[in-house]
Amino acid sequence: MRKTLAIVSLTLAFGAGVDAADTKAQTTTVDKATAAATDKATAAAKDKATSMATKATSMATDKATSMAKDKATDMAKDKATSMATDKATSMAKDKATGMAKDKAT
Repeated sequence: MRKTLAIVSLTLAFGAGVDAADTKAQTTTVDKATAAATDKATAAAKDKATSMATKATSMATDKATSMAKDKATDMAKDKATSMATDKATSMAKDKATGMAKDKAT
């Protein structure tokens, strides 16, 4: 009877040890899977953030370039118009002065 009790106790102790080992293995597996999933999600989030930042930078650059070109074009047009007006006015004055002198003589 004692021998049987010892065998049963040993069997139960061994079974508990196996269960503990299985639980530890399962915990390790879950921890590894969690770490891998976290790493993958982090990498995907970084890629998405980088992509969005690059797109935003590109859009801002395009907008700034467009605005600068528009401003430069407007300034050039204004300057050309001003110069043309000044030149035309000067030529008209010269012509009128010349005609007045001719008429006076």
